Amino acid sequence: MEKTWRKIKISGASLGIVIISLIGGILNGLIGAGGGIVLSLGFSALIGGLMKEKKDVYFNSQAAMIPVSVVSYFLYAASGETTSIPLPYMILPAILGGVIGGILSSHIDSKYIRLIFAAIILFSGARMILSALG
Repeated sequence: MEKTWRKIKISGASLGIVIISLIGGILNGLIGAGGGIVLSLGFSALIGGLMKEKKDVYFNSQAAMIPVSVVSYFLYAASGETTSIPLPYMILPAILGGVIGGILSSHIDSKYIRLIFAAIILFSGARMILSALG
């Protein structure tokens, strides 16, 4: 089974993609989370119609967030003001989870992936609001 990579011509939306990516990177660097959500929602609004499925939007936002997360991690670590979990405890299971999730995504309909994504956003948002309120 051979896979082919499709490329989308997005010249008209390029500035929007740059701005959304910049905002996602700033948010991820600032609070260590949320950048992927900004990218997913922004890409979906801006170029979602050009992509075959919502999975394509998630794939592209993840691809952008990998280097951003790595750079953010090292910047936080270099500040010396953070407590760090040993990397093997995080990276190896996360890679395994990414492989499992990637395999599962090709077997799950996009509408269910959107529902899972929405549920995670709602749960996270509610938890953060309740935490902030005390």
